[in-house]
Amino acid sequence: MRLSTFRRSAGLAACAVGIGFALLASALRFDTAEPAAAQGTAARKPVSACTLSISDTLVTSPMSECGSAGVTVTLGVTCPTELPMRVVFVIGRHLLMEDHLDEVKNAARSIANSMPFHVAGTKAGVVSVSIQERVEQEMTASKSSVMGSIGAIRLDRVDPTTRYFDWLGKAQDMLEEARRNEPLPAVEAIVLFSTGCPTGFDSFCNRQVGAASRAKGADITVIGVCHPDAMPFGLIPIPGDHCKYIRNIATTGRYHDLNRAKRAENDLAELMSDVGTLQPGAVTLSERLAPGFTLIPESGAPAPRTVDGVHIFSWSDVERGDVLTATYRISATTVGLQPLRETDASAVGIMDSMGRAVEISLTSPDVMVEPCPTGSPTAPPSDTPAPTPTDMPESTSTPTPSATPTLESPNTPTPSATPKPGRIWLPVALKNTCKPGARTLLVALAIDTSSSMGEASGGTTKLAAAKAAAKAFVDVLAASGRGDLAGVVAFDARARIVVDVGADHGALHAGIESVITGEGTRIDAGLETSAAMLSRALLASPDALPVVVLLTDGRPDAGTADAALRAAEGGHASGLTIYTIGLGDDVDADLLRAIATSPGHFLAAPDADALEMIYDDLARDLPCPGGVVSAESAESRPAASSASVSAAHSARSSVSARRRGSMPAFPRASAESAGAMSRPAAMLLRSCLRF
Repeated sequence: MRLSTFRRSAGLAACAVGIGFALLASALRFDTAEPAAAQGTAARKPVSACTLSISDTLVTSPMSECGSAGVTVTLGVTCPTELPMRVVFVIGRHLLMEDHLDEVKNAARSIANSMPFHVAGTKAGVVSVSIQERVEQEMTASKSSVMGSIGAIRLDRVDPTTRYFDWLGKAQDMLEEARRNEPLPAVEAIVLFSTGCPTGFDSFCNRQVGAASRAKGADITVIGVCHPDAMPFGLIPIPGDHCKYIRNIATTGRYHDLNRAKRAENDLAELMSDVGTLQPGAVTLSERLAPGFTLIPESGAPAPRTVDGVHIFSWSDVERGDVLTATYRISATTVGLQPLRETDASAVGIMDSMGRAVEISLTSPDVMVEPCPTGSPTAPPSDTPAPTPTDMPESTSTPTPSATPTLESPNTPTPSATPKPGRIWLPVALKNTCKPGARTLLVALAIDTSSSMGEASGGTTKLAAAKAAAKAFVDVLAASGRGDLAGVVAFDARARIVVDVGADHGALHAGIESVITGEGTRIDAGLETSAAMLSRALLASPDALPVVVLLTDGRPDAGTADAALRAAEGGHASGLTIYTIGLGDDVDADLLRAIATSPGHFLAAPDADALEMIYDDLARDLPCPGGVVSAESAESRPAASSASVSAAHSARSSVSARRRGSMPAFPRASAESAGAMSRPAAMLLRSCLRF
């Protein structure tokens, strides 16, 4: 018995020595070879799973070569609440695992069993490593196949070769191949079970740390498990610090001793929980305009930065479900149909809360650019003689000698000292007459009552000016005798009907006077409440024309631009005519143009003093859906000075341009000119502005 025990002990000792020499010889050869992972390409992160819904770019088209147009890009950002998981189990089967390989396999099966295979796309693979690597199971969605391949791993025999085995390189290759072939990004991990690095193998093990760094740089989590008290065959002691290499290989906080391997299940669960809180994070819109277009400086919102001709709009702390809107204005240098942007340099980028990025290319709408309009002087009526100096009153320039009357004979009577009444031909002296449309009007006056409306403007407050203008509006509407009806809606953080649609003049005045300011600017709520009020009124007057006149001095607050656009689209689809009035210089003019029925239905009031004239003008225009139907000669009007003629011509041209939609802003300069004129000239200008 003693002899047999001695022989067995001697045999084991010889085996251990042989193993030591074999491993040492192998290590010396391993050090002369470069690992496959070290020679591989640079690590590539997986793309973000967050996505965008990009609305069609809205741009005023056609646009004029001498004008400008607004562009709106709306981005709906969303992220999934769960992703598939892909894991590769790397299990050492070399002789140093001899005393705990079964324990490792049990731990690996338990971790695999905890994986969310119920999530579509979840897969796992198995690689064993010894003197040579071996793929025990390719990536599969079958849990049973993974469990079976782990259980089939056996201890390797002593067979040193010159082939370099790589603990993590093959696993990373398998995960990156799955990235290329699978439609969805995934949560990725490598779970490594090994004994670390014994004395004399430091060079080999340092290269494994480098391979792990490349995997982690590719956003792959590395979970390391090591047995610190391993003792192969009970005879081969391993230095107590051998697990430090596995600790260095693992992602921070993801290393566990073998007796705590179950904590790796918690690691995978935490990775999946990160997906549940995934947010878009930072979003950028990069726009490179085509050569025929130029972005107008300081017109962008949010303000873009420009790098090498690319305009970059940025948002931070974006959350799942947010809707982002970028607006800017462009001018054109080339006439014709042409793309708005260069698509190869225009894209939307996302850097999500997991540190993953994705870039989504933009398409380009075509924009028609028309030549600048060329005006021609209006020819005088064919049946009226052209004016001559003799027709001019004495207040005009002195007639030339050729126009002086001559005596034909001594009996010719001397001309009377009283000048003959003459004619003055004014370029704007045709009084356009409106033939009211057949349909009565149902008008909703939607008034912004946000806190900023209490600010001073033009010698009063914005809200006081809005009240006065709204009262004047209902006065003009009532004086038409057409039976038009009006109602009042106030909106701030919420919208409410102040006065329902009706003809009670006193109730409208009292309701307008009663509105007070609040917090927020819900343009969408103002539109929706106005539309609902008019919809009810149409039940009693189904043939009437519903109109919303919305006044605001700011931008959407407690609401979004996208919500306002959706509310406007709903109104347009139901047959509403929408006018928008922007008070002051802090309005989003592009948004208000988009909300209005057409760009020409947007009116800009530079200050409170201009409001009453805008409302008055609008009240007189509303009953004239067909425009001008007849004209009245200016002969019945008193002659005006040359200064008033010029000013009236300028005002008439401005108002006409606004009605055509080519001049959205109210002609403030013309109105101010009226204040510096004589009273008759100012009256003439005001009558022109009203039409």
